[in-house]
Amino acid sequence: MLNPQKESAVQEELTRILAEVFRVPPHSIKADSKISDLPNIESINLIRMIALIERKFEIVIPIFTALHLDSVADIAREIAMNQRAR
Repeated sequence: MLNPQKESAVQEELTRILAEVFRVPPHSIKADSKISDLPNIESINLIRMIALIERKFEIVIPIFTALHLDSVADIAREIAMNQRAR
């Protein structure tokens, strides 16, 4: 995994992105929050979420992988794995 400071920064930025895309307060998003439980869950918002994550973290998330990211923690792990691979 990432070092604790970097992990915290990733989680903070990921929370900001999700709050923006799904129009919810950042404090309502936890690591164990299920993406499917967030309001405004529409395919266009999911695509926007992935695009913003890829742009912010300079990574590429394959579509098959993106379809299996169930929680905020899953997304954070995917970001960490992509960043470690660089």
